[in-house]
Amino acid sequence: MSGCCYRQCGSDRADDTSKGDLVSCSWRHGCENLHFGTLAGRVGLENLGNTCFMNTGLQCLSHLEPFAAFFLSGKYLEEVNRTSPHGCKGELADAFADLQQAIWQSDQKALSLGALRRRLAGFRPDLFENFEQQDVHEFLAFCLDGLHEDLNRVSVRPPPQTEEEERQDEALAAQREEDAENFRAALSWMRYLER
Repeated sequence: MSGCCYRQCGSDRADDTSKGDLVSCSWRHGCENLHFGTLAGRVGLENLGNTCFMNTGLQCLSHLEPFAAFFLSGKYLEEVNRTSPHGCKGELADAFADLQQAIWQSDQKALSLGALRRRLAGFRPDLFENFEQQDVHEFLAFCLDGLHEDLNRVSVRPPPQTEEEERQDEALAAQREEDAENFRAALSWMRYLER
């Protein structure tokens, strides 16, 4: 992938044009002070029975560079919500950070994820019962939803909108004839951020 980083990261630095990965673009993601292993990112995940669905999902998430950098840099610690009743009390975020360190900073060729599998099974036992094969889509949805809740800044969620409040919002939008759709979109986004 020679020259890939130049195109992806917009680097004008000669030393960053050799790869298009987190290591060569570490300056862009706030990871320039991290030590990367010799196999950084090129680490296999051992299959533990029928865990290839889990391994596939974890490899995909681990190679989304800004996502992995968020955990590797420790920035996620500023966002962890350990009190939310909807999340995993920060344990899923911590487990994902540990995995990123193992994939990007160790010198191992392959990782055994037995401890991680047991940790994840504590949150969603149905995904790991009897070592049965599962759907990677369902696993990714679980991971992303769990990480979202573990990193959600909102500590007390407002109650859902009542029908009366929805009608009031609609009336406000109707008053803004020219940009009613933009107003509705902004209002919906604001309501989403409150949660």
